[in-house]
Amino acid sequence: MKKTAKIVILSIVIVSMLVAAFLGFMAWKQGTLLQGKLVFAKSFDAGSKVNHIIITNKDGVIELKQVEGYWRLPKYNDYYADFGVIKNFFDNLNSSAYLVKVPDGDKKLADFLLLNPVENLENSGAGTLIQIYTDDVLLDSVIVGMRDTEKGYFLARHADSDNVWLVGGSYDFPSEVKMWLPSPILEIPLSAVEMLGVDGNLISRRMSIEDFHDRLGLSVNVSWLFHNLSSLDVYGVMPEDEFVAKYSDAKLAKIYDISTFYGLRFELDLYKTEDNQAWLNIKLSTDSIALSAVSDYIKDNLFLYEGWYFQISPRQRDYLMSYTLL
Repeated sequence: MKKTAKIVILSIVIVSMLVAAFLGFMAWKQGTLLQGKLVFAKSFDAGSKVNHIIITNKDGVIELKQVEGYWRLPKYNDYYADFGVIKNFFDNLNSSAYLVKVPDGDKKLADFLLLNPVENLENSGAGTLIQIYTDDVLLDSVIVGMRDTEKGYFLARHADSDNVWLVGGSYDFPSEVKMWLPSPILEIPLSAVEMLGVDGNLISRRMSIEDFHDRLGLSVNVSWLFHNLSSLDVYGVMPEDEFVAKYSDAKLAKIYDISTFYGLRFELDLYKTEDNQAWLNIKLSTDSIALSAVSDYIKDNLFLYEGWYFQISPRQRDYLMSYTLL
């Protein structure tokens, strides 16, 4: 009996050692296979079929959907996401690769900011969860944590794995959904402006190096006005039909008419609602001397403005609503 027991115990020890060795080999093999591979490999392979992204972090949820070739923000009534931000985001996803696997003994998910934010949203150790879909099919689910301060790499792991990796790429994309809106919504370089009208009152100049002058010949400084117009703080976006239905009482309270030296015109209509909100509608047009490039510009950019209303911040609302030339 004693001999049999020893054989059983020895067999168990040998089997345990073999299992441990096998698991260690598999972990080593996995590390070897992943090193140098793309973090979002399935999304890369899916290419243009990727049409839904959800990013979750301590600041909330950012949802992006591709509609007719454009990435939209459902939180803002499917308005367009900033093209530059989208490009940088996908450039990173399509190039970010596994570099070095973090040794198991060093793994502290909370310290690395790699806890799943869906499960630990209130936890300071939560990271940023990036989920990439084709329709309803989840392709990749990756949690990105803290940055390596020395070389700028990021710590990351797949949501279904505790294996931590240093990965290449830049994950410094906006953390709040509002910051994915086009910025600026409107950009009118002051140097390009020939004439400005505010509620029918006009100032103009003949050359960009001149000051603006009113009808009495007095110089008018409009630099702060154009600073505000080119840095609008947008709180909400609404398509025209919804705006009309929701704010049937809205009154046109201010009109800015801006003409440029090359024939592009902007009409900015500010509406005030009964609950004291200010919504901006932007119209693009040309004058009789417009260059063909201006018509092309309008053709390419009209969809960003036509049929859309933008809610602006209370601070800018007060400034723009009260602004006068005379």
